[in-house]
Amino acid sequence: APVLSNPQVNGKPYGTRIISEKIEGNIYSVKLEGIPEKTEKLTLFTNKNIKKITGGILISPSGEAKIIEVKFPKSDKNYVIADIEIEL
Repeated sequence: APVLSNPQVNGKPYGTRIISEKIEGNIYSVKLEGIPEKTEKLTLFTNKNIKKITGGILISPSGEAKIIEVKFPKSDKNYVIADIEIEL
């Protein structure tokens, strides 16, 4: 039987992916790439409370797994960038 890989080697990207992330002081910044106008969920594991979010909506604030909803902007491109900033 042939070897199958998923995702395929040299295949087109699909879905949402993290382009970059950084933590400076109490600010966590993440740059996501995704499909225009699609809503995705980002899960952040932290025992700290989230004070403020820019670029997303906190939909599950309890426990250590905080779920943030991100809606990618409208575009005629296949993929767009969403910048999220989370103050802890």
